[in-house]
Amino acid sequence: MPMSSTLNVQVCPHDTATNPDRWFRFVQYCAQKMDCHPHFEIALDFADFHANLDTADVVYANPSDTLNLMAQGMTVLVRPINIHDEVVFLSNLEIAAPTLETLQGVQIASVESLQPTKLALHILKERGIVPAGIMNHESWTAVVSCLWRGECQFGLIYKDTYDGLSEQGKGMVRAFHISDERVAFHNILVGHNATDRREGIEQVLLGMHTDEKGQEVLRDLGVEQWVRPTPEELAKMRHIMESY
Repeated sequence: MPMSSTLNVQVCPHDTATNPDRWFRFVQYCAQKMDCHPHFEIALDFADFHANLDTADVVYANPSDTLNLMAQGMTVLVRPINIHDEVVFLSNLEIAAPTLETLQGVQIASVESLQPTKLALHILKERGIVPAGIMNHESWTAVVSCLWRGECQFGLIYKDTYDGLSEQGKGMVRAFHISDERVAFHNILVGHNATDRREGIEQVLLGMHTDEKGQEVLRDLGVEQWVRPTPEELAKMRHIMESY
């Protein structure tokens, strides 16, 4: 591949919010292996991220964006073998010993349109639990604030967001169930402009864990290795996203 070609990469803004340098190193590694120029600009927010997807060769996307991009004709290449998108069930501190069964017929604070909410509703449905409804909030932080202030009894939060709370923050809510469903995951997709480079990109990604520099880059990302998601895994994720 001539060095004049460029590898344009877009990464889910939630994942670049902390330690974005690790993603720059990832892009540099891939571009070097592909013998092309790296181009990576951090998305300011999801609106900015979505606005630039058309020009992307490679996209690291959350479960919801993965399914939308697949519907637009992008191709999923790989997912992290060890990272899944999970949900944490929370209550305020006034609720003494909450369980999932406690959520029968009650209102739950969450971000209604996002994947962790849909995963939570799937988990509850499988147990025959039907909440009264979802009180929609604009962000996971807003859900936590609602619980802190005692304005909500129960809430849902993306596990990555919960893990990022300070110990003081975690102490102001009660986490009573952390999912381990392993059915939702971020993916790397190849864009329309890079269809002819799909095999080369996939080869680089699948081989990262086999060379020393690749291992170092993966370690910074918290990824053990990339693997191809199966059609069944993608179908299960789509079913959950579309059913709730």
